[in-house]
Amino acid sequence: MDPYAWAWDREALVLVPALSIAYAASLRTYPAPRWRVGAFVAGQALLLAVLISPLQTLALGYLLSAHLLQNVVLAEWAPALAVLGLSPGLAAALLRLPGGRFFTHPLFALPVWLVTYFAWHVPWAYDAALRNPSWLLHLEHAAYFATGCLLWWPVIHSALRPPVKAGYL
Repeated sequence: MDPYAWAWDREALVLVPALSIAYAASLRTYPAPRWRVGAFVAGQALLLAVLISPLQTLALGYLLSAHLLQNVVLAEWAPALAVLGLSPGLAAALLRLPGGRFFTHPLFALPVWLVTYFAWHVPWAYDAALRNPSWLLHLEHAAYFATGCLLWWPVIHSALRPPVKAGYL
């Protein structure tokens, strides 16, 4: 396998367009300023960059550092931009969904993100994900992104005071 080959992975080719279509559809009901749309688009671009670029190939079979960079982007950077891209109206609507307030509460979101991040780095889980890139690695990536969104929610879309948000991070 060429370490610099692009990985046309179905995870990215399904996830990113699905998220983008859902976001674009939400803009009709919950318009967002351009900077929020730009943040969301940047988050999606980061997802594509780590899932289909040669970074994915390097992460799968060559460099631990590439894999760890990929994890940071999936668990922290892309979710932060995706959550930042949500308009306040859309964020409020999502909070009204069953469990919305519970799952985005800092006392739930932070521990779940930490457990997810560290659980995937237990040696047997880490090795299993790399040995099963067709499904288990996708589950790992989805878990990172989903819990990353929960992690960033209290910082970006809550009424917490700035010193509390800083302490949370």
